[in-house]
Amino acid sequence: MFVLHYHLLVSPQRAASKKTSYYYYLCLTEPRSYLPLYKAALRGDWDVAQDFINDDEEACTANINKHGFTALHIAVGTGKQGISFVEKLVAKLPPNSLLNMLTSFRDYTPLHIAAVVGNTEAVKILVNKNQELLYAKDVDELLPIHRALINSHKDTFLYLLDVTKGNRYPFTYTGNMGVTLLSNVIFAGYFDIALDLITRYPELATTIPPDNVDAPLMAIARKANAFKSGCSLDFFDSLIYKCR
Repeated sequence: MFVLHYHLLVSPQRAASKKTSYYYYLCLTEPRSYLPLYKAALRGDWDVAQDFINDDEEACTANINKHGFTALHIAVGTGKQGISFVEKLVAKLPPNSLLNMLTSFRDYTPLHIAAVVGNTEAVKILVNKNQELLYAKDVDELLPIHRALINSHKDTFLYLLDVTKGNRYPFTYTGNMGVTLLSNVIFAGYFDIALDLITRYPELATTIPPDNVDAPLMAIARKANAFKSGCSLDFFDSLIYKCR
């Protein structure tokens, strides 16, 4: 089951607790003219999709449901079963077209969707096609790296952390974007990554976050149970803690 979340400026734990079948809800009510393509994208059936696209070249980038999803959005959301479909469809698309493929729901590019559902292979395919996707903001001013983190997809997040550069607009690791990322890294319990971010970008420690995001110190306070002083340990747990 694949999920999109409404409220993503929260901890991964809270986001995970709200998982629903909302992704499939968003894929409903497809325009009838694109029904064969829609079904092919869900199944990962490239042969059917290719026949459809050969008859209608615009179908490659067309919105095929009322939420503005394209066949690529739908395919990346299906996970590993759709990877071959994604590879072949992306190969047919001009790189810049990927930046213009935005859902009417939250302005998600295909890379945002891949990050939300944790489809790391699709993320790699899309990034290799056009690295500008890494810096496309959605309706909440968040990047794919934020979506992967907040939806608890660590492998996808780590890959995006490796390829998302900090020295170009919109400056992922500074300002509102940076402090939002840092606070959610702390919520996720990735303290080694949080320490690395603070070491490289010390101004994040004092950056005032957006209204709906905790400051880093507040995020640490909410994770008190991660530290010995914040929880009660039995004898054996105490030994394990001391040996870390």
